[in-house]
Amino acid sequence: MVHADETYASLKGKRGYVWVFTNMHDVAYLYCESREGELVKKLLGKYKGVLVSDFYAVYNSLDCPQQKCLIHLVRDLNGVMLDNPYDNELQHIVRNFGQILKTIVEDVDRYGLKKHFFA
Repeated sequence: MVHADETYASLKGKRGYVWVFTNMHDVAYLYCESREGELVKKLLGKYKGVLVSDFYAVYNSLDCPQQKCLIHLVRDLNGVMLDNPYDNELQHIVRNFGQILKTIVEDVDRYGLKKHFFA
């Protein structure tokens, strides 16, 4: 499994991007002048493991199993709620999702991730 993300950075007044890749044991930080997907395609183009990423379209171009990052999803949902404060249906959906997620996190904190607790 590889987690990937990118963010902009200013280096000597010039805007660029820092790409971060981790497998939970090692971390690689790479600087690139653009946010184009060539770096990702070059590094992970033949990767066949699970890629965990945000919703940036560059990651979708890779031919590997993918999982979207839950923290990025929550951030995006919060942003959509802030942008649509009077959308009661959206508020209801996001609030229910938050409650389900809270219950899951509490159960994982209580029981851990042992397979026999999920039966």
